Amino acid sequence: MIELKFYHRQGCHLCDEMWEELSGVDGLERIQLVKVDIDRNSEIKALYGLRIPCLEGPDGVLLSEHYLDHSRLLSYLRDV
Repeated sequence: MIELKFYHRQGCHLCDEMWEELSGVDGLERIQLVKVDIDRNSEIKALYGLRIPCLEGPDGVLLSEHYLDHSRLLSYLRDV
């Protein structure tokens, strides 16, 4: 199982859209998505600010920012 972190905040329409798109990704059975609300941690909020939503791999690799990059995500999943 590959753990991906989904950085978001409540009320963010881009976050809602990316989350919905993630539910249709091929290979979803290999992914564990961990939602991280940046507004619950001041250090994380300082790091991500307006860069949300972000999707990161377990090694800190940025897979998507603002919009889901399907090709990058699928390529990453193929290589791990």
